Amino acid sequence: GELRFLSNQKYVNKTFRPYEPKPIILKAENPTETAKVFLMTISENKKKLMSLYPTISNNVYNELAKIAYGILGQESSFGTYGKARGQFGRVRDIGASTVGFEPSVGPCQVRLENIDKKIKDAFNIKKNNDLFNTKTNAIAAMSILLDNYLYVSYNGKEDQYKKLVILKYNAPLEAKRIIKEN
Repeated sequence: GELRFLSNQKYVNKTFRPYEPKPIILKAENPTETAKVFLMTISENKKKLMSLYPTISNNVYNELAKIAYGILGQESSFGTYGKARGQFGRVRDIGASTVGFEPSVGPCQVRLENIDKKIKDAFNIKKNNDLFNTKTNAIAAMSILLDNYLYVSYNGKEDQYKKLVILKYNAPLEAKRIIKEN
């Protein structure tokens, strides 16, 4: 006979195989220079990021890339930082980072503490000032979304991931409460 172990838990009987990354082409209408760099970075680093997140499929990666681009637009007006309020915020973030504080910074308003150690090591992200670089910020934002997806998925909310990864990006405590409640 055959000895089998069965469980009703979602991830117990599942075998994870790394997905083979497929090229991604991200397009945007009239992108700013920052947006171009951001999109190219997400595209060019897909293989490396997917190797660090082997359970992420191409489709999920591609959807999260679109969400990351939306965050870029929301947080910094695609790197232009908009009008006076956005410009003031950018200057404030630079000043705070210079004197040792670690606010959320860069085009996607990333906090250094929210970046997984494996990403910091793989992409040489060491200090808050690194996140002012558009390429580094794109990697960091994408990695946070990938981590958020895993959190949402492991908590049985994979069918709602598109809205929950954004909520967890912007309001992590609220997202955790909502995910655990339902």
